[in-house]
Amino acid sequence: MDTISLKSPSPFRSFMLKPIPILDLFYDDALIETQYMSHLFKLSSIHLAFLITLIFKLFYYLDIKDTSKYLITALLMGISYLIGFSVIILRMCIKYTIKYLNNQHNLDMDNFNIEVITCLMILIFNPYIIYNHTFIVVYVFVFYIALSSSVAKKRMGYIIPFLIAPFLLLWQKEISIISLFFIPIMSLLIKYVWVPSLIIGSILPFISLIDSIALFIQKLEAFIAIYDVRFYLMQLSGIMWIIYFGFILFLCAAPHKRAFYRRFSVLLGIVVISFLLTFKPLEDSVIFLDVGQGDSAVIFKDNQVIVVDAFANVTSYLKYHYVYTIDYLIITHADFDHMKEVDDLLLNFNIKTIVVSGYMDYPVKHPNIYRVREGKLKLPNSLGIKLLGPTKDYLNINDNSVVFKIHVDGLNYLFAGDIGIQTEKDLVHMYGRFLKSDVLKVPHHGSNTSSSMDFLYHVDPSIAVVSVSKRNVYNLPNNEIIQIYRDYGLYLHQTKDSGSLIIKKKNLINFPP
Repeated sequence: MDTISLKSPSPFRSFMLKPIPILDLFYDDALIETQYMSHLFKLSSIHLAFLITLIFKLFYYLDIKDTSKYLITALLMGISYLIGFSVIILRMCIKYTIKYLNNQHNLDMDNFNIEVITCLMILIFNPYIIYNHTFIVVYVFVFYIALSSSVAKKRMGYIIPFLIAPFLLLWQKEISIISLFFIPIMSLLIKYVWVPSLIIGSILPFISLIDSIALFIQKLEAFIAIYDVRFYLMQLSGIMWIIYFGFILFLCAAPHKRAFYRRFSVLLGIVVISFLLTFKPLEDSVIFLDVGQGDSAVIFKDNQVIVVDAFANVTSYLKYHYVYTIDYLIITHADFDHMKEVDDLLLNFNIKTIVVSGYMDYPVKHPNIYRVREGKLKLPNSLGIKLLGPTKDYLNINDNSVVFKIHVDGLNYLFAGDIGIQTEKDLVHMYGRFLKSDVLKVPHHGSNTSSSMDFLYHVDPSIAVVSVSKRNVYNLPNNEIIQIYRDYGLYLHQTKDSGSLIIKKKNLINFPP
């Protein structure tokens, strides 16, 4: 991270959103896909545990000895793995092979040692599997259950959400509280209703249970989505992972019920404090995100949030900063490289107002859309956003881009979308020296269709930002345009070379790509 010196969220919300698929953490490679509830039809540890229980029951009635049943189960799992390459099946294959050897040679290994050896064998077989979400979650559960005292094992329902939460925060940046505590119910439903129905439907195809149960589960999930509440917690980093899971291990080792609840109360208090810390006010700053060949910028001002274009990475950045509400989403124009991520923003955040150009159509639906055009250049309660254009229809999507100025923490910023030279001339004629700004978001990614000398003279920036990707098909930014900016003696930031840029308290902070 390089630093160059230069002279709020609203409360957590409940939306009608699709719920975070918590159970996906237990699913492996998709063996069966459907359009809607696909995650319920994937091979899961719940399905597999139930099927192995059925196999063992069959072996019991066939009077097959333990040694033989472990070997047969291992072979069945091995064949299944070769068909689907599932992490869960690979674990079972290795585990029952070791159990067979343990019984055959009287090695006297307990279940915990067998699980440890299984884990090591999987890592030797495929070291990269350590990045697999299923592998991580399965072994966190396996080891914590194995190391838990008898008191904790009876209360795993309390512990499981706290084991899952850090991984949800790492992978999804937020917690879905209803979905999180719905896991035990859904697990029982899949284990005792869905899987048996699959088996009955396979043996007796004329009994059509599957469609009805799938529809019921789909409606149940949709019902939960209506009342789903999502919130943020402080994310773990570095040594905090060790401290957190060390404390849960301390909780799991509780020798008696009273000690368990005392330790659990401390853990609950830590989580509440973590939740409250996410409401820390946002510092005024402007962030130009490195999104490749597109535009995305975020403005934090007066503890409110403005997003300017959304090609990529906006959702993850806002979630990282515990943002629930976007006060203004400004889509300068309707090109794909400026609005690819808009649907994700609408799904994940409470957007108060969307600002668009009044001279083009956008594929966006929202109850509060402000269309900028002649006679509509004053945005109510605008956080100091000064709309400059478009003031007429140029019959060109780029020239019809929204242009605006904003003052943040002592600096003036000018965002000009993808306007061309003719629009620049009209802006100079209409506003003259009012265009003066400290920071210019370079129009049209540094194309030679923009950045005229007259426009640059009137803006007179100290910093210019070009959002482009390396080796893009448009060969942008144009070398002549870049030379013009360099000759002007300003600091030119190209995201393809220097990555994302944060301007905070008149300092530039680079995050290399």
